[in-house]
Amino acid sequence: AAAWAYDYLRNVRRVRLIFGRGRSRARISPAEASAQARLASIVARCPALSSVYWPTWYAPGALAQFVLLGLKEFRARVLQRSPYIQEVCRLRDGGQVALDWVLPDPACADQKLPVCVLLHGAFQDSTSVTMTDLALDLAERGLPAVVMNRRGYGGIDPGRRSSSF
Repeated sequence: AAAWAYDYLRNVRRVRLIFGRGRSRARISPAEASAQARLASIVARCPALSSVYWPTWYAPGALAQFVLLGLKEFRARVLQRSPYIQEVCRLRDGGQVALDWVLPDPACADQKLPVCVLLHGAFQDSTSVTMTDLALDLAERGLPAVVMNRRGYGGIDPGRRSSSF
């Protein structure tokens, strides 16, 4: 345990946000100066962006994070029941998209809060651990969440291809 802690403190890469590329202000364009001022304003309002980032102690490297993600995917797809209520929407061109809803407990739901629309990544759908965990966490906080599955994702046949697809 001591060797792990020593390695983590000494060798794990800590990241600090740097903006402005280190050039003097005399040689940058007005557009770059405006962008730097805007970024500085954002960083000033969000203290977490100016602090040093430390990766999690149990998965500091890429390989450990990849293995952890695989274990989480296994848990979500094999060991956990789907939390979604699926609604299939037919589009004007005959295609279909699926909306997978996770609704909060009616006792803790706030009617004034908006619906959170989640869009999955390139090779994912609503069954990915990222979407499932995020949707469940939002529902636990009283927010209704919906994951929009694009054509061909979420167990839906992509149907005919439109010219705009």
